[in-house]
Amino acid sequence: MAEYQGEPQTTDAHVPDAPRGHEQSDVTLRPLLQSAGILVALAVFAHVAMWLVMRTFERDERRDDPPPSPVAEARPAPPEPRLQPTIQAHPTLPREDVLAMRAADRERLNKPEWVDRQHGIARIPIERAIEQMVEESQRGGPTTRGANQ
Repeated sequence: MAEYQGEPQTTDAHVPDAPRGHEQSDVTLRPLLQSAGILVALAVFAHVAMWLVMRTFERDERRDDPPPSPVAEARPAPPEPRLQPTIQAHPTLPREDVLAMRAADRERLNKPEWVDRQHGIARIPIERAIEQMVEESQRGGPTTRGANQ
């Protein structure tokens, strides 16, 4: 049995009339471009067909939907702060509204006022409430009122 000698060589010594350089092309370009064009055309056709089918489904669904409830259309406006779609519909910017809301909240937290004068319920500044809680906890008393009721 003969020993394997490797692949045959294609050099000048073995094939004297072999062309020099690299191969020009293994694939002809025209069929490749035609195949790509056909694939693109099929993809476009499939997308257009799906779009038409979806439009038909949507039209059928809208036709079969019941009319909206008059109650749903007569909803009250949502609470502040509201979304601001345009500057014409809402004269202030969202940043200005947030700053105004925070200032109002800060004023409410720092200003004493009666909540229910008849029942003796009052609002006190937040700093004073914190001080009272600390004093009560140092005396060993309850830190919340009405928690055990």
